[in-house]
Amino acid sequence: MVIPTLWDHIFFILIGIIIPAFSIYRGKVDPVTMDLQIKDKPKFYYANAAVLWVGVVLVCLLWIIADRSFSMMGFRIPEVDGIVMGLTGLFVFTYVLETTTELRKEGSVEELKKSAPFLPATGREFLHFSFLAFSAGFCEEVVYRGFLVNYLMWICDDPVLGITVAIWLPAIIFGLVHMYQGWASVLKISIMSLLFGAIFIFSQSLLIVVILHFLVDIVGGFIGWRLSRNA
Repeated sequence: MVIPTLWDHIFFILIGIIIPAFSIYRGKVDPVTMDLQIKDKPKFYYANAAVLWVGVVLVCLLWIIADRSFSMMGFRIPEVDGIVMGLTGLFVFTYVLETTTELRKEGSVEELKKSAPFLPATGREFLHFSFLAFSAGFCEEVVYRGFLVNYLMWICDDPVLGITVAIWLPAIIFGLVHMYQGWASVLKISIMSLLFGAIFIFSQSLLIVVILHFLVDIVGGFIGWRLSRNA
């Protein structure tokens, strides 16, 4: 059994309590205000990516201090069985269905542009956005799955309870961190994270969830770019 260190507890308080609480307090960010704040999108992308990589560095330091194997964090080849394939297929199906449904709604194009001014509008911006998409896909999965799921399973004595909490709580926390996009996005992201947590636990690897997460973000950026181009 792995015993969490004091540093693990402090990091959990930061990402599991303080950051979500701040996100709730701040609430949804006015898209107009956000648009005015983003003067240079590439700089905005790299600044946000830098923050994400700080999280990865901190998690890696926690692992090194505690002398843990990085395979425990999920740096290993995934164990793929029927459950993992089914969960992955369910995620892909749900994401494609939800995305196509939203894009077909009347006025959805203009709504997307207004609600997400940070999305790339040119090919140049999309190239820079790709780095942010990769950073988000990798870094957020290391923090919210590699660290947080493992941490919650360590502190729960009952295996069944541990798995349940480790799937649900990170999903809720990760959704709340995106409160700046509004409650609808919080719900969608939380549902996505539930599947990510289950895939991570059953595959015992970060590989699948990192790829899926990256694809979600890069597709979102691509859609934003194409819609702006066709406007």
